[in-house]
Amino acid sequence: MLSSLPLELRRPSRVVTPKSSTLFNPRIFVKGKSSLRTPDTEEISRKMELRDIMTKFYSTKEPDGAILHTVALGRKTVPPTIVLATNGLSRPPPPSLGGIINTLKSSYTSTNPPPHWDIVKSIASKPCGGSLKAMQQFYSDGWKSVPKGEKWWEKALGGPVEQQRRERLELLSHVGMGMDSAREWIQRGKCARDLGLTFAFDR
Repeated sequence: MLSSLPLELRRPSRVVTPKSSTLFNPRIFVKGKSSLRTPDTEEISRKMELRDIMTKFYSTKEPDGAILHTVALGRKTVPPTIVLATNGLSRPPPPSLGGIINTLKSSYTSTNPPPHWDIVKSIASKPCGGSLKAMQQFYSDGWKSVPKGEKWWEKALGGPVEQQRRERLELLSHVGMGMDSAREWIQRGKCARDLGLTFAFDR
């Protein structure tokens, strides 16, 4: 059976295993000669400049010390408080109104919505004069034009919600510092390897 097959089919083809130098150190062939790829000094300096710019960007603080955290909605970045408030989240009702304990309305419901819900409906609800397009516009840049004292989403998620957020943010800031330190060490390692340097754990 095998004798009837051509010679090239009877013998298994030889599989050439690439060397580690070929995999991890790509060679550049010039006029029939090969040489190990050397790091480009301009590329390395450009990476280091970008790293310095990003480090400076992340370490830059606002004059009033504020930090604006945003979430991504497609290509839009919107403060989380706006997203939460426009979806019905709110601080709980005050425990008392004019010295009278508020026992009947201890929580917000569909029949007892939070005070800011009328504003949300005026933007997004068609029966109330709004539309989804108007909400998209508000998410894009409409919220930026609202005066400082009229930012209803901050009032909706103020009080105990804001207090809890500040307490948890202080704890999470330590996690951010740890992540920044790890990211910095990774960047240093990449730059060092681009320069041809090695570490003890690389050997």
